[in-house]
Amino acid sequence: MRRKKSRKIFYLGMVLLAPGIAQLALKRYVTGLIQLLGALVCFVWAAWLLLTPLFVSLGNLLNDSQTGEIVNNYEYLIYALVPFVLLIFLWLWSLIDIAVFYREPVEEPEPETEESSHD
Repeated sequence: MRRKKSRKIFYLGMVLLAPGIAQLALKRYVTGLIQLLGALVCFVWAAWLLLTPLFVSLGNLLNDSQTGEIVNNYEYLIYALVPFVLLIFLWLWSLIDIAVFYREPVEEPEPETEESSHD
């Protein structure tokens, strides 16, 4: 019983690394790839939204140091919440998938061999 519980905890630990990794380890390839690729897309999307104003401001400062304008558009922070919420949703989906629907593989008992006794 202890070994079965430790396997489930191992897979739950894998979920903490990235959503979908535990599903890939359990050979649930479709679910795992959807979760993992979705998480990567959300991460790149959020990074793009958060870093775009920085690069625009740096470009303005480098092009004309006297009148360089700094972008103070905080709408990007609000828009960046969307991919973070989706990422949290993917993580919860992966965690619930392992915590609720994970079943241990059934071990088949070894067949008993009848040993004939010589009288």
